[in-house]
Amino acid sequence: MTRTRAAIWALSAALLFGALLYQAKGINLLFSPKGGGDVLLRWQEQRYVIRGQNPYDVTYAALKVGRPPSDPGRNGETIPEIGVPDSGGYPPWAFLFGYLMFWPPNAAVKAYFLAVSLIMTAVLGLWAYRTLRPAGVGRETGWLGAASVVAISGYSTCTNVGQYGAVVVGLLALAAWALTRRWDTLAGVLIGLALLKPTIAGPFVLVLLVTGRWRALAACVGYTTLASAIVWWQTSTNPVEMLLQMLSAGSEYVTDSQGFIGLLLRLGLSTEEVTPVLAIGILSPGFAALVFFRHRSVVDLFAVAAVVGRLWAYHKGYDNMMLAFLLVALGRAALIRQTPLAVGAFLICGVMAWAPASLSRQDAYVYAQFIAWICGVIVLLAAPQQELASAREFEALPDRAT
Repeated sequence: MTRTRAAIWALSAALLFGALLYQAKGINLLFSPKGGGDVLLRWQEQRYVIRGQNPYDVTYAALKVGRPPSDPGRNGETIPEIGVPDSGGYPPWAFLFGYLMFWPPNAAVKAYFLAVSLIMTAVLGLWAYRTLRPAGVGRETGWLGAASVVAISGYSTCTNVGQYGAVVVGLLALAAWALTRRWDTLAGVLIGLALLKPTIAGPFVLVLLVTGRWRALAACVGYTTLASAIVWWQTSTNPVEMLLQMLSAGSEYVTDSQGFIGLLLRLGLSTEEVTPVLAIGILSPGFAALVFFRHRSVVDLFAVAAVVGRLWAYHKGYDNMMLAFLLVALGRAALIRQTPLAVGAFLICGVMAWAPASLSRQDAYVYAQFIAWICGVIVLLAAPQQELASAREFEALPDRAT
């Protein structure tokens, strides 16, 4: 065994051990009395939807938070056994997926949520394994890919608080897998499902647009439209009004974001201004980059979308698992190029994602992460496409004709 292969095995083993520790910590905190707060809030919201009530109406009636209903006759009464939902700003189509996620009773929903999250984490690890395995000379490269993504520290916090992130990123990994096999309709539906958190999955829709994957784009739009229509029928609230309620409720959390939003607020922008400013400042150049590099592989384009997604909207450290796509793309580039720059970019971006989530409480560290991830994308896209196309790759390049 060469020294390089031994080093890859050692790094993979260390990362897998760290991943186990992170997951153990997150699971332990999830089942503590104060753990899983977000999953319990989502359970409350879904219970109102199941009963035919708009949860945003209930929140407004009880707390005067968000946007008042356009129809005063809609039922905004609080059901005591469910409680008042502190609606966190989820779109109408997310509540259809909520039927799958939150059907168990309150006492069992944490365990069910954990099982689904762990399955989707395993899906991401398998996708990373299969993507990096052909780029190297042995199984150790596949294990490096799997270990690098499941060791992201955000998974621990995500499990602890009961956030959707692991589910969303797993769905996006399945979408990437489907796109490389030209199963565009399936890929579009999977991205539509992932849009239950638009702040994570939104930029990935742009990948479908710039690569001309029209069937996938139509399937994505079709799913979200159908899901919204079902929730409209269930709650007597049209999707446009519910989206406006979502934005109003979500603005209550803007000041808690870990990223550029906090910086813009300190510069004097209002909570209503920061989101459109970031949309212009981050989404616009991100979209331009995707257009310019639209002939790159799906993995590379998903890496760009992941960085854009992390920078452009409200996020906390538990959303950092979306950077899994950047790590996989950089890991593959490092294995193919075998240059100090490529290897260094992978390791630096990895360390920024693997380090304990508690560091994300420091603004300086968060901005250092952003700089590292932006530089990582630049290193990734700096290589000529011919170099990557001639390598032994698991995936084919996007085909604009499909």
